[in-house]
Amino acid sequence: MKSILKRYFFNFAINPFTYILVSAFGIFISLGFFVGQQFFLGAGSTDLHSFFSAFPPACILFLPGLISISSNVKKDFTLKSVFIFLPEFLSVFLLCCFAIFLSGLVPVCVSFFGDIEISQVIIGFIGILFYFAAAVSFVIFIFSIIKSAGASFVVSAFFLAIINSVHNIPLYFNPPEFLSAIIKFISFAWRFDSFSKGIFSISDFLFFASCAVFFYVLAFFIKEHKKGNKSVYLKKLKRAFLFSFLLFTIVNENLNFKIDFTSSKNFSVSKCSKKVLSQVEDPVSISYYLSPKLKSLYPQVKDVTDFLQSYAVESKQVSVEIINPSKENIAKKLSEIGIRGYPIRTSSADSASITNVYSAIKIDYLGKSETIPFVLNISRLEFDLTRKIKSLIEEKENPVQVVCASSFANGYSLAFQYLEAEGFSVIQTSLPSEKNSSVDISFDELSDIPLIIFGSDKFTKTDCKILEKFILNGGKVFIASQPYSIDFEDNWFVKQNESNQLFERLMFTFGIYFKQTLTCDISNLRITMTSNSDVNGNKKSAHTEYINYPLWISLRAQENALSGLSLFWPCAFDIDNEVAEIERLKTTPLLFTSNRSWQIPRTENFITNPFAVPKSAESEEEYSTFAVCASTTKENEKNPSLILFADQYAFSDSLLSYNSNSILDVDSRSLDFLCNGIFMLNGEDELLSLKTKTTFNTTLYKISNENIRNAAIKTLFTTCVLPIFINLTIGFVFFLKRRRFNK
Repeated sequence: MKSILKRYFFNFAINPFTYILVSAFGIFISLGFFVGQQFFLGAGSTDLHSFFSAFPPACILFLPGLISISSNVKKDFTLKSVFIFLPEFLSVFLLCCFAIFLSGLVPVCVSFFGDIEISQVIIGFIGILFYFAAAVSFVIFIFSIIKSAGASFVVSAFFLAIINSVHNIPLYFNPPEFLSAIIKFISFAWRFDSFSKGIFSISDFLFFASCAVFFYVLAFFIKEHKKGNKSVYLKKLKRAFLFSFLLFTIVNENLNFKIDFTSSKNFSVSKCSKKVLSQVEDPVSISYYLSPKLKSLYPQVKDVTDFLQSYAVESKQVSVEIINPSKENIAKKLSEIGIRGYPIRTSSADSASITNVYSAIKIDYLGKSETIPFVLNISRLEFDLTRKIKSLIEEKENPVQVVCASSFANGYSLAFQYLEAEGFSVIQTSLPSEKNSSVDISFDELSDIPLIIFGSDKFTKTDCKILEKFILNGGKVFIASQPYSIDFEDNWFVKQNESNQLFERLMFTFGIYFKQTLTCDISNLRITMTSNSDVNGNKKSAHTEYINYPLWISLRAQENALSGLSLFWPCAFDIDNEVAEIERLKTTPLLFTSNRSWQIPRTENFITNPFAVPKSAESEEEYSTFAVCASTTKENEKNPSLILFADQYAFSDSLLSYNSNSILDVDSRSLDFLCNGIFMLNGEDELLSLKTKTTFNTTLYKISNENIRNAAIKTLFTTCVLPIFINLTIGFVFFLKRRRFNK
């Protein structure tokens, strides 16, 4: 066997097409990930799902090409018929392992841009090994049927293309249920999907392993048939094998055992959910309205179905039903309860149309119901399920009161809407000094309800005293404010009135001392400025400039903001816990700027002009990390009484809507942090942990925008050029060895 394997490897080593195929395979994988998803152009993500998704299409020509090369080896060796294809299988499979090894340079390079999920890498590569075992066996089977190597190449590539893309068929027409089941059964790419997310699926693992054996044995039967072997023993062996494989397949398809290797156990039910489900005493019905077309467009909905079924297993009182909305003709009823279809474009050979699809969940309990209007993946699924079930069984609302103490004209209506969408019942209250002016209730009248305050422009001395007493007596407060205000609608001048100063002094009680500066950071947002004049004020044709604005900070991913968030003209602060301890308090920073941030001192006025503000500190000594958010906790208590967020503009309508193509998605994270703050104040840490459970930082935070171009060149060289160099080196070594051997 050893000498036969050497013959195969020597055949591969002396054939230049081997190196071309391996190099092309690696380039396809690398460019598919880095160029296909615009990794270096702002859309990059360290999630390696699209990296692993490139392997199945890459093998369509790669494997038939390798088998074509191996078919040149004369099979004149003496082996039992059942082992005749084993050397070819092993040699091709090991060459595939080498190609996979070279592709491993991609996740290595990605790790220099941001964090990668190690379990996703390990399980993904394990899955692709089993995938290749099945695919290699399948191609060998095709080559054993057809005598011509060229025809075998075309036929095997054609069938590989089918089994790697057949799951997309429902995009173009709505097949019957039995046909959909067949399509998913034969799709290799669909079955590989779970491995690419860090889930080890026993059913899919056994499927690939059994396929590798099945097609190998079929190739053996074909070989015996061509030899004219018509023995009774062989016929019985065929029947027994086919019956055993069919029985094994039926049993395997009913297995749904998966091992979640992700670091946060994203696909497993947590202890918090199990605790809530253990309190359910009456039946809870979960209805999942899922359109069949969506299954192929977004394979992630398969995870939703699997998780719902796993969730229901945790309680005998919980049941799950998967409903096809079009089949049941209940679109109108769904619309009445706030569930509407999501429009997607579908096309065929002659036409294109817009179809409404559904992926919504309705939870029923004792005549009451809650809904999740649209869900595509499990990123927040467990959090939403558990929170809504908890709300139903406890019959408790989640009230929060909001005070707008800012003179900011555009207000905070988007923040109100976001809070309500997150399940909070918003009550608008006022400062005690403003009671009866527009709102009848001041915040101190609702001492048991957590309080959110935006801005500090309207504080009076009395308001500050009442707010301090409110907090010290057990009230829960989230304050978003700088100790000044910015004229955002006009010239961006910074002002500080008496109210701002009163607020600043109030924070002294909690050991928080605002700096008399503005905070800048190298990590910032790029703004769009349009002008029709030059620097001297002379009119010229309108032009647009894109400017990195250091006063609009982009906080990088960190413990309390896993996806980062944005701040606008923030004012950092120092913390003195010796002062806080006077009131038996302890203040802890929650959010920080990067280590390349600095302070702009106040002269006559702060420089806020985007064209004039310094783009960096004057010296390296001025760079540092600064706290921009903190929590204050009472002695012997776990949860904070106060959260100070040193920016009121991150939650305002104008800044949330500014340049919505790029900033809206970033700044919605500040609203998400606001909701997280309410959970912290309410002591709902377990529920908050569910919300952040599947949040994994996939941003390219390790590389700055200035260095992205150089990093891109190095990355593409490492993942595309370096594998070619390695292949050429190996080929040159074998060329020299062959030359010496010939001499």
